[in-house]
Amino acid sequence: MDQKPRLHPLFVRWLDRALIAAEGGPAGAALPLNAASGVSLGRFQLDLAQQAGLRGELARFARSCLIPGDIDGLFAKRVAAMTPSERERARRLVDRLLAEPAGAAWLARFERAMLVRVGLGVRRLIAGVGQAAVPFAASLRGQVELGCHLHQFGTGRTERLVTFLAGAPVTFELADGTARQVGFRGALDVAQFREFRRATRWGRENPRANESRHARIDYALRAAPAWA
Repeated sequence: MDQKPRLHPLFVRWLDRALIAAEGGPAGAALPLNAASGVSLGRFQLDLAQQAGLRGELARFARSCLIPGDIDGLFAKRVAAMTPSERERARRLVDRLLAEPAGAAWLARFERAMLVRVGLGVRRLIAGVGQAAVPFAASLRGQVELGCHLHQFGTGRTERLVTFLAGAPVTFELADGTARQVGFRGALDVAQFREFRRATRWGRENPRANESRHARIDYALRAAPAWA
């Protein structure tokens, strides 16, 4: 296979399903507050603390409803830094937002934009893969795995992932001062790609959550066409 892979025509449809499963977010509802992140919204657990544009839109909506206070400052906080009264206020504000048709439509626009952003990120990644990673990068399953990874870790700072997909081993520095090198042998597959995820700092510090995430992605994709 000499040509570089292209984004699969079913990518967005199945990424949507995989992310809903991986993030556990019910459509159009605020997720339970997670102390390790900011308040998160919707099917894809969009983190308000990390999404300045989304947070700004929420603040503008609150002002239009004559809701007083520093909304942007409230939702810029990690949940762990919030007081109990701030957490309750955040819940009430989000519930009020999503109860409005305009609020639900507003969140849906951000979710669509996220899917587009991740899709562009996957397209950039698969354009630079090494020959041994082409079958993985051309497959629907491989692209969804990459999309779930970019949604969790972000579409920036992908240098290690780019190097890994090109076929070269990458090094992760461990907390004890040692290092772990991760690469793949033969053709890249899902199992070997997930070893890269396990080697990330998040993967090392949250092994049970990481494996649970993998299991939920597998479950979501169980009905995906085998030929894709």
